[in-house]
Amino acid sequence: MRTLGEAEVIPFTRGAVAVEHLSLRRPVEAHTHDFLELAIITGGSGDHHGESGLVPLSRGCVLLIPVGTWHAYDPLSHLTVTNIYFSKTFLASQLSWMQSLPQIGSHFDGAPSAVAPALVERLGAAEQRPLGAAVAAVEAAVEGSPLRLISAVFELLDAVPMVSRAARNEPTSMRIRASHDPMSARTIRGMRYRTSVARVVSLLHEQIDAAWSLRTLAEEARLSPSQLTRVFREDTGDAPLAYLQRIRAERLAYLLRTTGVTVAEAGRAVGWADPAYAARRFRSYWGTSPTQYRSGLL
Repeated sequence: MRTLGEAEVIPFTRGAVAVEHLSLRRPVEAHTHDFLELAIITGGSGDHHGESGLVPLSRGCVLLIPVGTWHAYDPLSHLTVTNIYFSKTFLASQLSWMQSLPQIGSHFDGAPSAVAPALVERLGAAEQRPLGAAVAAVEAAVEGSPLRLISAVFELLDAVPMVSRAARNEPTSMRIRASHDPMSARTIRGMRYRTSVARVVSLLHEQIDAAWSLRTLAEEARLSPSQLTRVFREDTGDAPLAYLQRIRAERLAYLLRTTGVTVAEAGRAVGWADPAYAARRFRSYWGTSPTQYRSGLL
């Protein structure tokens, strides 16, 4: 089963939250993802398949799909969906206190010990209006300041009845203690890596199309190539150039999902100027060609 990664839906340069509007005309195969997804059905009808079985969908349905949970869509008519994606970084740094909420707390755990099923709720027209406005506010705040984004996200979650009900039932003291949990800081982007590794990670993401070599990266980190390889692997699990290949494959997939650029243009944007080489690297990571990947999204 395929796992959808954060880098496919949340651009590194935009932080930890993204909004995407999907138009589904054919089934979406079963998949999992490594981020929290809030899905809002804005039109059409279809079926949702997941851990809890089949659930009919129509306008006004809201789904909360946690990290690691599989699900699939089967549109019966033109199904339109607005997805809000929350990275594990954002869950740990801003929403960790929500793990203590009754009924839904496990859905806000970025590294769940057990997979929780997707939750589905149907909203009436009066509840859909403020939710739509809150989604628009988050979408506008994604490019703004972190404080504006955090504020918009909390307004959005408060407009989701299943979340606001659970939050009202939790003592404030529990939220304060959880929000000051020092463990959550370990996963905040830029804090989970030592300084030298954080600099290299930022360079690779911000200048993904540059012709990086291990030697030039080591110079940027003020380390020897062997030292950089050791500390980089300790912090990220990959060697620097292997990490670069991975994020290039993920960024290319993101461009295919969200833009109309050609495969060749997307390849050049991530540093793979040769289309044939880009296709080979993409297939090596995703198990399919860029063209097949994009056609599977239509």
